[in-house]
Amino acid sequence: MYLSNPILPTLSDAPLLAKLLQASIADKDKDRVTPQSEEESALQLTFLTTMFERDLTHPHRRYWIIRDLDSGDVASFISWTLPVTEEEEERVREERSRTLPPVPRRQSAGGGDYMDELMPKIVDMRREILGVPRRLNWYCGNLATDPKYQRMGAASKLIRCPFEEADRDSVACYLDTDLHGPAIKMYERNGFVRVGEGVSVSLEKYGGQAIHTHVGLIREPSPLST
Repeated sequence: MYLSNPILPTLSDAPLLAKLLQASIADKDKDRVTPQSEEESALQLTFLTTMFERDLTHPHRRYWIIRDLDSGDVASFISWTLPVTEEEEERVREERSRTLPPVPRRQSAGGGDYMDELMPKIVDMRREILGVPRRLNWYCGNLATDPKYQRMGAASKLIRCPFEEADRDSVACYLDTDLHGPAIKMYERNGFVRVGEGVSVSLEKYGGQAIHTHVGLIREPSPLST
């Protein structure tokens, strides 16, 4: 199989991105929430497809993909939010909530959705790391790779996509991730540094196991050589 370098997706890639992200979410949540019914899965796929159709043309979003040049499939993708103020990002978030279909709820075996507890903590962590008023930053939203294309360097190529522009504008790149997830070492190899202790939720009350900890990582801009 032959993979492309990072390229920009087209609007017709929205269904492929939706399926890839849905599979990635299911893999991450397999020990935390009960499996989706067929109806729930279909609703989630509709939501994600609509989200990508909107985001791929949004001025504040930037996507890159790596494509299998033999099959045309999307092997991996990444989404970044461009550097905007916190106020502008909140305005876009509110606009999104009005224009997208309802978000499908993911119920855990113990009842409820652990993300309802985790997300406000992640927002507070980002604010603590980046300050108030928040310094401008590239924000990594989603990174997903089809399992059959993993360990081929696609994620590392994608994570570096905004670096040249960020360095030119002296802007940091920021992301948050599972402390014990497989991606954290890749982020660190590409210049991201963990900041603070992160935020945690107990998965036991949601029918899962142990403690889930999310950490923030930041890549400071590198001075451009002259």
